Amino acid sequence: MFQSRHVLRFLAQTRPLLVRPLISCPARTLFSKDYLDVMNFQQNQDKTRATFAHPNRLREFRQDLPQQPLLLGEDVVRYIQTTAHPEEVNDAAQLIKRFMMANKEWCQDPQLPHATTFRWLHGRIMREFLNLCHVFQDVDAASDMWNDGEVVDDVFLFQDDQTLSSNVPTVVMTLGDLLFKNRRYTELFEVLDRVKVGKDSVVQSFVTLDIAACYKMNTPESLMRASGVINRHRHFTNRTKSGLVYALLTYQQGHVRLALEEACLMRQATLTSNVKIFLLTELGRLDWAMDVLASHFPSPTDAPVGLPQSPRFSKEVIAKLAAAVNAANDAVLSQRLVRLFTDLDNVAEVSTWTLEEMLLSPIAPSKINQIPSNNKKVAKSRFAAKPMAR
Repeated sequence: MFQSRHVLRFLAQTRPLLVRPLISCPARTLFSKDYLDVMNFQQNQDKTRATFAHPNRLREFRQDLPQQPLLLGEDVVRYIQTTAHPEEVNDAAQLIKRFMMANKEWCQDPQLPHATTFRWLHGRIMREFLNLCHVFQDVDAASDMWNDGEVVDDVFLFQDDQTLSSNVPTVVMTLGDLLFKNRRYTELFEVLDRVKVGKDSVVQSFVTLDIAACYKMNTPESLMRASGVINRHRHFTNRTKSGLVYALLTYQQGHVRLALEEACLMRQATLTSNVKIFLLTELGRLDWAMDVLASHFPSPTDAPVGLPQSPRFSKEVIAKLAAAVNAANDAVLSQRLVRLFTDLDNVAEVSTWTLEEMLLSPIAPSKINQIPSNNKKVAKSRFAAKPMAR
């Protein structure tokens, strides 16, 4: 927590940051393992290995299966799930290619029986293999499989109505996550351009990958691409982190005012306020920036609410605001900021994460915050217990 009693010293020691670029965070994945299918895959790995009562049986299975004349889909899945070492990933890839080529004819003509069965099975096997690559962080094996035209082509990717086949969205997200972490942004764009999207939940995940990669590239060309993506999906990007990442890309490319306009279109939330405070400070609109900060502090007249979540602000943002106020040499602004920092101690959290780290933190499945069942009464808000200093 940032302590207000240190505010004056903090202001005195902080240099102006008005032209400082955003602090870049290390490469990381965009989605958590449970958001993807990776965590479930690892659990299935343990279950599958447990079905072999003795290690010798598992060893025999893996040695004998590639020699079998008839491969079943479940054989291939079990082989993938029992792959325990990075050097065995290529063996799994070769087995998959053999199975795919042996059954590709079933998918060529939608009039053939079981065509959709093998499309679905293809998607499942690809999903399992991409999960395996994610576990071992083997981006090359994942990329090689995706780019093998004999294994992955439009016959497998799309249904007859040109919507994505089952499991393909998960495959794309897992592959895209690996490419993003390894900074292979151009290749990620090629993957996204190859597929078509259907449901909004799928679209949002693809847009997240697209905009984040554009941001990390940080070029005029990537800004143009991101603008096109945002314009096509404006109906939901104003409610997701993608819109804020796009705003910061716009800022990084020197369009500060346009970046602020984008941020002002976003749904009101603490993360949005972090971006707005950062950009308002950059533009010298310090009173407005402090208004945004103060909006997260409850007034004495606010009704109590149940178990509120403390707003979180990036130390990078708070430091930038403090440096700007210090540089302004305005006693009124300084006094107001001291009062705001006192309130910040009481109701909010200042994170050591940079603004970029907050925006590109791994996305986890949404969870509804609920009061425990043994406490059904509405909890009294700790915000309402103490009036906000003015």
